[in-house]
Amino acid sequence: MPEPFLHVVPEDQTVPYPVSMARLEATLARLGHTDADVHLTEEGGTFDLRGRTFRVSPFSNGDYTSIRLEWHPLSPVALNYLFTAANSWNRSRHFPTVYIDRSSQNELIIVADSILHCRYGLSDKQLEDEVETAIITGTKALDYVEWAAGEMHARG
Repeated sequence: MPEPFLHVVPEDQTVPYPVSMARLEATLARLGHTDADVHLTEEGGTFDLRGRTFRVSPFSNGDYTSIRLEWHPLSPVALNYLFTAANSWNRSRHFPTVYIDRSSQNELIIVADSILHCRYGLSDKQLEDEVETAIITGTKALDYVEWAAGEMHARG
């Protein structure tokens, strides 16, 4: 684990400074997500918002932070429909990246992954924009994949 480092928190909210999980938690509160159930440490963690769980993982070098939303399909949907729906999203939209993974129990997981570039720090405004965008687009991405795969499944 990287050693914590000291930095000055600027008074000017437009000045970038390092992104920590404490800053991310404060950003969620500033954005009005007071209903979010937040479980973050400097190694990452989760926050539950609007009935969905977002996973947060800082890269070990601190250059990037991943905010992922996962969907575990409950009903059997053909894998080719899920791949087609995910590919359709990725072809027409750059963010977030949607991919299919497997859990440790070998269950399918559809992931919407937003990567925040943090190498040079982010201002409070930039961090707010990035986090809000990850929440909104991650939700839209998985709603789209669920809908598109369901439509293809229904049409056979």
